[in-house]
Amino acid sequence: MNSKRNLKERTGWLTSFRRLLRDDNGISAIEFAFAAPAFFVLLIGSVDVARALSMHASFGYAAQEGARYAAIRGDDSLAPVGEAEVRTFVQNRLTYNGDEVSIQVTYEPNGSPGSTVTVLIQRPFNYLIGDLASILSFNVSAQSSFTVL
Repeated sequence: MNSKRNLKERTGWLTSFRRLLRDDNGISAIEFAFAAPAFFVLLIGSVDVARALSMHASFGYAAQEGARYAAIRGDDSLAPVGEAEVRTFVQNRLTYNGDEVSIQVTYEPNGSPGSTVTVLIQRPFNYLIGDLASILSFNVSAQSSFTVL
């Protein structure tokens, strides 16, 4: 009698284990747990790429407008402007403002007609996930040059 009971207990445990292996309740949650991190990394990465491209386009537009503004208003024009006025003009056209934006205006050799004015805009890119900045840091920049009229 004891041997039948021991055999039943042993096979009962085995039967329960087999039933557990066949049961697929909760498998979707486990699959989601494996797939979700990869999905969210790709999603946030795509958003960061879009932000970097948008920032580059904004900087390109502002640099081009600033260089054009400086080229038209050179030293021999009726309303000459200096580097500070060009920086303010460019700053007003940026959609990404802040303390981290660097705007450099240079005249080669000076602001007289025939010289070249160059506007360079730079800013470090801040990721949505802050820890990536220490690993993959880069500057978003744009530059434009015009000949002073």
